[in-house]
Amino acid sequence: MAFEPHWDDDPESYDSIRFAASNGQAVTLGGIVKEIKVSRKTKLDKKVSAGVSGATITFQGYELAEVEITMKIWTRKQWERAQTAIKDLLPDAKKKKPTPRDFFHPMLSLHGLKSLYVEEIEGPGPPGVEGIIEYTVKCVEFAPPPKTTQTNTATASLALQGVRNEVAQAAGQSTVYTIPEIVIPVPSATKPKP
Repeated sequence: MAFEPHWDDDPESYDSIRFAASNGQAVTLGGIVKEIKVSRKTKLDKKVSAGVSGATITFQGYELAEVEITMKIWTRKQWERAQTAIKDLLPDAKKKKPTPRDFFHPMLSLHGLKSLYVEEIEGPGPPGVEGIIEYTVKCVEFAPPPKTTQTNTATASLALQGVRNEVAQAAGQSTVYTIPEIVIPVPSATKPKP
């Protein structure tokens, strides 16, 4: 099992966060990482029966992870990078549609996150007493559902009945499910004579 580096061993990888800019190059998000919050939840269907304690829980997949990245800026170079990054992550919607981006940071890798869709950038606000500005990039995981293939319902039904038939025979039951014959009319290449 591979582990992310410890922050004492590689402090630079924790202090900065990189993303794939619209030109395809890896760019550093301006500033120093103050905080990264990752919220990843499961989708659970909880069915409670009336009059009894407990519930039946059915796992229904995962919610898309939500990520908040808060950055601190205090130098001119960090400020210039932040401005460039903000304009690249949320371009003018009239000119260009926003797209998901790949982000690189050990805390994101820990959660198996790479592609994120930027939903909102909060700030930057005015500098505080120490001359530090903060801004937050709010993202959601980009994970389109897997492509599914359509299965012929009749074929799936026949397969299920065939399995039931085999199970019944293996159990020594006398009742065996029968598979109904399905007839699909095929149009004739020649016209019938009147």
